[in-house]
Amino acid sequence: MKHFLLLVFFASMGALAILSCSKDKTYQVRYTVQRTIPSADTNNYLVTFYNQVSKVAQDTCYNGRWSFEFMADAAQFIYVSVFPPDTVTDLTVSIIVDGAVFKTLTGKGFINPKYNRIADGITIFGATPESD
Repeated sequence: MKHFLLLVFFASMGALAILSCSKDKTYQVRYTVQRTIPSADTNNYLVTFYNQVSKVAQDTCYNGRWSFEFMADAAQFIYVSVFPPDTVTDLTVSIIVDGAVFKTLTGKGFINPKYNRIADGITIFGATPESD
């Protein structure tokens, strides 16, 4: 009986070790948007991003600060974009993975002369690291 229990114990530990090794790593991802220079600007900005299930989502950045945090799988596509409302306001957009800055970009909107309106946003993207 004692040998049987030891066999069951070691078989369980081996199965647990195999299962834990085969599980992909996950990463904590945080997107942030903030006005570079604090101002009285009260504009809201449309933020488009990929969420935790790799679907496009949108949210509004109020008063120059916004963030979204989720857990991502290994090699998961990550993306965030914001459209500044004018050509004056500098916004900084960042992707942070496991507490380290993955990418960051500061910019402002620019006018497309053909349409006389803001033409493009500040966009950064990439993928979380592959699993070990």
